[in-house]
Amino acid sequence: MGNTNSKKDSTRQGNIKINPIKFFFNEISVSYEQFKKISGIRPSASDLTGIDSIIYKRKTEQISSVNYILGIVFPSNTDHALAYKQDIHNACIKELGDAGLSPFINWGLSTKFEFRRYRNTLYYGPQFMEKFVFYPKTTVDNLSGTEMDGLVRLQSGYANVLGFGYFIGWQTEKKGFVTDLFLGAGCRLRLAVRKIYEEQNYLGPNVIFPEPKTENLNRLYPFLNLGVRLGFNI
Repeated sequence: MGNTNSKKDSTRQGNIKINPIKFFFNEISVSYEQFKKISGIRPSASDLTGIDSIIYKRKTEQISSVNYILGIVFPSNTDHALAYKQDIHNACIKELGDAGLSPFINWGLSTKFEFRRYRNTLYYGPQFMEKFVFYPKTTVDNLSGTEMDGLVRLQSGYANVLGFGYFIGWQTEKKGFVTDLFLGAGCRLRLAVRKIYEEQNYLGPNVIFPEPKTENLNRLYPFLNLGVRLGFNI
């Protein structure tokens, strides 16, 4: 009985949160956070009265948690998203680089695990993530003004993204409502494969491949993440 009560005392209730900013990046992100209380040096029974001993007790307790995050990636056909995709395309892609592998035209799932250590409302800890997405068949034009100007491709693809980062944040709870502000930085490894079915070029003959031509587009890159999650206790 004593061990059972100890386990109950060491566990706090969890919460469910959603990241509203992810909607603008074509993803629904929901997290479940499970808390664990790690007790430090407790005051003796004779010291459990008075405000001073209560403050002391709180200072000697550390709260940790595991935040499980699931994301659902979906494509967008809205004019705004397509225009935004084109801006990214023009700014970041050179000579077809990743043309067509846009985050706005794919489907997929992502999972993340955050291990947090709390100091009152402030927390910090690492995050591990994996995302898998696939791209449907899409006709993609290259950038104008390049050596391959006029080339149009019919292609599809898929990508697996692995990442590690370190996050700091500030989380408050008021009347059961949770506000979680965070900042994170780290690196991600994207392992992508592009399948090319057909190429058309006004400077030369069209090419239709009997079997899809595959290209690997692997990349290691840093990331910076600033966001908010909103939710409630359960």
